[in-house]
Amino acid sequence: MKSLATAMPTLRWWWPLRRHRLSVLLCGIPAALVVVLLMVYADPVFESRALLEVQHATPPQVTAGGTTYARIDMLFMNTQREIAASYAVAGGLRDHLQIDLIPDTHLLAVRYRATNPAQAQIGANTVAQSFISYTEDAQIQSIERAALLLLRKLESVIDAPDMHLRDLSDGTDKRTQQETIYEDLLSPLPPLLPGMERAQLPGNASSAFSSLLETALVTQVVQSFDDSLTPMTFARILDYAPLPEEPLERIHPLWVVLSYLSAVALPAAVLVARFKMRDTLDFPQDVHQELGLICIGTLPIVSTTSSGHFLDDLPFADALRSLRTALQLLRPFEPPMEQFPRGRTVLVTSGQSGEGKTTLAVNLALATGRMERVLLIEADMRTARPCLGLAAGVPGLSHLIAGAAQLRDCIHRPDGYGIDVIPVGVLPPNPHELLASRRFRRVLDMLERRYDTIVVDAPAVTEVSDTLLLARHCSELLYVTAAGQTTIQQARNSLAQLLQRGLPVSGVVLNRCGVTDPQQAHKRAAA
Repeated sequence: MKSLATAMPTLRWWWPLRRHRLSVLLCGIPAALVVVLLMVYADPVFESRALLEVQHATPPQVTAGGTTYARIDMLFMNTQREIAASYAVAGGLRDHLQIDLIPDTHLLAVRYRATNPAQAQIGANTVAQSFISYTEDAQIQSIERAALLLLRKLESVIDAPDMHLRDLSDGTDKRTQQETIYEDLLSPLPPLLPGMERAQLPGNASSAFSSLLETALVTQVVQSFDDSLTPMTFARILDYAPLPEEPLERIHPLWVVLSYLSAVALPAAVLVARFKMRDTLDFPQDVHQELGLICIGTLPIVSTTSSGHFLDDLPFADALRSLRTALQLLRPFEPPMEQFPRGRTVLVTSGQSGEGKTTLAVNLALATGRMERVLLIEADMRTARPCLGLAAGVPGLSHLIAGAAQLRDCIHRPDGYGIDVIPVGVLPPNPHELLASRRFRRVLDMLERRYDTIVVDAPAVTEVSDTLLLARHCSELLYVTAAGQTTIQQARNSLAQLLQRGLPVSGVVLNRCGVTDPQQAHKRAAA
């Protein structure tokens, strides 16, 4: 048993994907079909392109901060692209418009898409021509503003020297006043008079430098007018948008693959996340890792509609035969010379009701009955249910323990099953006292002499204490859990009640398991 425990592999995150691989793969088909339908029934889209050339009025210079010409040029082209895509230029055509900047050039590609080829051509040419018109209007406005500013500056420059000379007073030294006037006029023009100092001005410089000052100031004003025209932009259409002949590819086939993978990835991620966060017993490895016990058998989900027994379901029957073999290996060694060997008593219980203990007990008795003399005892005397076609209320365990019927009257043999059955009988008011009586122990000893295997269907551990009394008289105890239903904490609490009273559990049976073992299921699928 210890070697089997150490040989158990640890759980891996891909096991739930193996278990639900068919469902996960089918989840991607609807998404792929939607993309295919869009490819087939979507309206065709046509695209036409116009090519624009955009240039500076004067090339930009390298700035003092070290900004290169390429950097300035890139900023300029990005600005023009945003202008071309703005509402002021494109207007209502922006929804189907795309402006691309061709790298390392002064070219803008104006792309327009529409369901009609003529509309695509007209849209691209309209936006391109609108950008040209916008640029020309901006140039005219810039020239008008610069010219108006030039006229104002020229008027102020021409009138400046005469205005200063008329304001001279008679009581002031004329040389000093003239030098002050020309100093004020010449101070903003050091580049225009190289090498000239104020001390070099003659005393009668009023007439000599009057024309020079006017010329220098006019030159500076004209230069400022030229500088105001530097940021102007010139644009022209290199290629007008042609009429597109073929529509664009509606949806690339790669999108079908991507949509399928995306739809598959979502449920797969959910399964893995739930597997990591689960608190239930789902695999035999869970039993070993969380409960410290060995899972001696797993039973798959039954796919047949038969009631009571499911030996006609092939996967269930195979799993049940494996469990039967495991139980035979747990049987203690019997001396070959013993004249009257005692049979074994197998108690089947669970932590909660509804985990499939009765189904396991009945089918285990039927599977073992094909090899040995088997007796099935329905020991849950708090719930009445039919067993293998026997009517409710027939003489059974309650009659036998109470002495109300003979043993031969309480043992029934249903037709076609090959085993003997002791049903519950009439539900007694005091089942706990009946199971704790000495008569029940003597009846069980007598039955062990007559049968090779006795299977006892006991109540759930946490519901009543009857199971604790029955377990004291049984040689083996099977604890049944439902995969995906029984939580780890519930199983621990139930097993603690048994172990604290010195009732060792022979093994745990994992019921309603999708696969008996992930590795074995993978091998079966490959085979």
